[in-house]
Formats: sequence, C-alpha cells, structure tokens
Amino acid sequence: DEIYAGYEWYDEVPMMRKYKKLPAPLRRAAAGLTAHLPYFKGHDFILKGTGRPEDYFLGQALVYTPREALDILNPRYRTGPSPFELAEPIYDRAKGLSELEKKQYLDLNMWLPGDILLKADKMSMAHSIELRVPYLDREVMKEAAMLRPEDKITPQNTKYIFRKAANKTLPDEWADRTKKGFPVPIRNWLREDKYCENVRGCFASDTAAEYFNQEKLLALLDAHREGKANNGRKIWTAYTFLVWHKQFFGE
Repeated sequence: DEIYAGYEWYDEVPMMRKYKKLPAPLRRAAAGLTAHLPYFKGHDFILKGTGRPEDYFLGQALVYTPREALDILNPRYRTGPSPFELAEPIYDRAKGLSELEKKQYLDLNMWLPGDILLKADKMSMAHSIELRVPYLDREVMKEAAMLRPEDKITPQNTKYIFRKAANKTLPDEWADRTKKGFPVPIRNWLREDKYCENVRGCFASDTAAEYFNQEKLLALLDAHREGKANNGRKIWTAYTFLVWHKQFFGE
C-alpha cells in the first residue's frame, strides 16, 4: 500500500479534484490565510488544497493536532517539536516529487518501519508465514518508484496497476475490492465498562497528573464512552504512554 498507493488517504474526493483546477498560487494564498484563522467548516479542505503535503499531511502519525496536543499537556511538557517539525527533514529529501509521492515517502519513513511492519511481522511470524519480503524486495520497490501517479490512483480505485496485475490470477471480486486493513476495534472496546473503567483509573493516576490536564483527558474518555465523539485513537495514545511509563519507570 505504501509503494503502490493503496491507502484511502492518498486519494482525493471529487470536490478536491475540482478545487485543484484553480491556479496553485491562489490556492496557496487561501491556505496561508486560513492557517491563521480559528477552525471553521472547510478549514482543513483549504489547507489540503495547496497540493503541498508538507502543509497538512502526517498520515497515521496525526492523532492529536498540534493545538490539541498542547492543550492536553501540562505546561512543562509543551516544549517538544511538533509533528510537522519531525516530518520536515523527510519532506526535505522528497523535494521535487509529486504530491502523491511525497505522501508515500513520508509513510515509508515514518509509519512503515516502527508501526505497520512491526505489527505485520508479529502476526505473520507467529504463524510461521513470511509476509513482507516480496514487497520489500529492492527490485520491486525500484519498479514501483518509476510509476506515474496516474498508474497508482484513478478516480475509481487506489493501487490501480497492482490490481491490474492481480486481475491476471485472482478473481475480479478479490482484485478490485475496496482496501481493507486489519485494525483492532479499540473504539468499541473503550465504550465497554470493563475497558473504559480500566483506562479511567489510569487517567486518574498521579502519573497522568504529572503529564496531562486530567480534566481534559477524562473529558475525552467520557465523550467517547457516551458516543458523543470518536476519541479512540486519542485515548489509546495517552493510555499506552502511561502503560509504558509504568512498565519502565514505575508508578
């Protein structure tokens, strides 16, 4: 999915395709103005319309916006680099590539090594299956890097050329079906009492009070539990940090 552009976030909605027919300087001027305004409906759309992923794209690394992260952290821990500052050196190496290729390059460097490959390795190797090697072969990746963006994504589907190759040996309903990942239903579990209350106890701990605004952290959990918002990834990110902290540093 990273080398053939299979993820849905690599694609664009029809409205964005129309918007990008406007001259690039006009779209970038609108985004520059929007970036300094409070959030409004269409805010993120205008930012994404620049055609510059450096301005908006962090892929799966984006859980809290920089503003949300600063809001939920205690003041003494608001000193680290922003996600976009962490991504900047990678984007610097991708200058001159297309918008799509820059997104792919960021995921290849920021998400694939420490996250999705790790999960795939653990699940496949636990069942004595070799999963990743064919798609990380140097020649396969070199060939994929030579493809044009329109070979990867069409208005109908993602990883287009890979699906065309699959059509030669697999049934069409397999080769052409919508991409499906293997996510864990954390957002559903966090609405069940036994899991929600476990997280609540963690968020109410002294360790959580050291790093976070506990009132806002618990408000995220309550809104999620009541179905008012989908805060699953925000809750999980803070919770796993606190579990990690307890494992290595104690209470």
